[in-house]
Amino acid sequence: MNKIQQILGLGKLKLTVSDWCLLALPAAVWFSYQPLIEFGRSENMYFELSIALLGLLFFALTSIPQLWRARRQIFQNKFCWLAISFALWNLLTLIWSGNQLRGLLTAGVVWLLLAAFLRIITHPKIHQLLPALTKIFIASAAVVSLLAWLQMLLDIVGLPMETTLICVGCQFEYFGFPRAVGFAIEPQFLGSLLLAPILLLVVQTYKKTAPFWHNLLTGFLLITFFMTLSRGAIYALVIGLVVLLAINHKKLKQNLQTIGLTITCFIISLAAQGTMVAINPSVNENFAQGVAKSLHHLSLGTLDFRQSARPLEPNILLTDEVETAKSPDVYFDGYVAESTDARLSFNELAYDAWKSSPTVVLFGAGLGSAGVAMHQTHPDQIGQLEITQNQYTEIPLELGIVGFALFLSLLIVFFYKTSNKKWTWALALAFLAQWIFFSGYPNAIHIYLIFFLLLMVPENQLKKPPKSD
Repeated sequence: MNKIQQILGLGKLKLTVSDWCLLALPAAVWFSYQPLIEFGRSENMYFELSIALLGLLFFALTSIPQLWRARRQIFQNKFCWLAISFALWNLLTLIWSGNQLRGLLTAGVVWLLLAAFLRIITHPKIHQLLPALTKIFIASAAVVSLLAWLQMLLDIVGLPMETTLICVGCQFEYFGFPRAVGFAIEPQFLGSLLLAPILLLVVQTYKKTAPFWHNLLTGFLLITFFMTLSRGAIYALVIGLVVLLAINHKKLKQNLQTIGLTITCFIISLAAQGTMVAINPSVNENFAQGVAKSLHHLSLGTLDFRQSARPLEPNILLTDEVETAKSPDVYFDGYVAESTDARLSFNELAYDAWKSSPTVVLFGAGLGSAGVAMHQTHPDQIGQLEITQNQYTEIPLELGIVGFALFLSLLIVFFYKTSNKKWTWALALAFLAQWIFFSGYPNAIHIYLIFFLLLMVPENQLKKPPKSD
């Protein structure tokens, strides 16, 4: 343990079990889906447990003694009371939830996140721990990215999913090249995980001259990020970078470097995708077709450089139920409109379910009951297992205007408290943009933890190297 502390620059700090659990979280969050402990399923939910959830559980449980000692500090903090009120409202809505078991488990995750939040903002040594947490998170990003590349190469070779742990819909049979997924449930969550380390590395280039290895690491993570082919994650990154460029509008040189590096990495990722298509003997397409297909998909069908477009099979969707087989042809010839259409459809169904009665509008259908509520409103269009795929529609549907108001209040206070360190807004707005494309907690624990830690970053955190005690 002493050696690890020395490596992390924490040699003189006395670390508790809770501190070690906190230091383990930046590595644990990368394992949000694989390996997975499965306990079966019911008609309206799956019972699963990941390393990320276990890491959060251990941190929350080991923090209880410290939280008890900090109770006066917590009770005197209005922001703490706002967070507690949101968690209490989640718990209260279980009374009228149409899916109480799912709601109860979801409430459990919310309260674990609350415990993590309270521990982080009351931790007396959090500023000394922040540099180590950042190191671990960025190092984990590099390791998982390397494994994601290995995963993609093994998929091209033809190893089965059970060996590669690549997700359904990420295999080369779909686009002609595999997509980076790591240990997440789907590429957009690996992209979400990579958002923070990429933006943190870019932020540091505005504070001091970055060494060669820094730019090399940033470029490697960016290329891996673009290999996810996740539009939601990529659009979110663009928003985060635009915010950084705007904040640093007077630093023309660094802005040009940021833009140049991002565009170069995007081009390299396209070349990698095209090369994977060209060298794969199981795919009857060439380099140009692979690149054109990627551009067509990312641009929502706007950029069409394909030689000949063939109609997509209407029943092929990126879901767990799709069975794949090697074929000289691939499933998708470009932009997968079904993915976008399904999300838009879920939003419409969620809105219909939310406005079904004044009670639901005000108080929600109850935590965990989004799928049930949508199914009851449109039983012929959606099953009870589905979710809204949009955090901004799921919260009003399940928690009503009351819950959504509390949620927005938390975000408003966050931006107020970070107004003197606006670079944090780049990360926050990137995540807020990505919330349009998914909903729920288990695969997005990292987002909440990053929000908590950003609150505690001192104003000069990135202006000069932190001193270790």
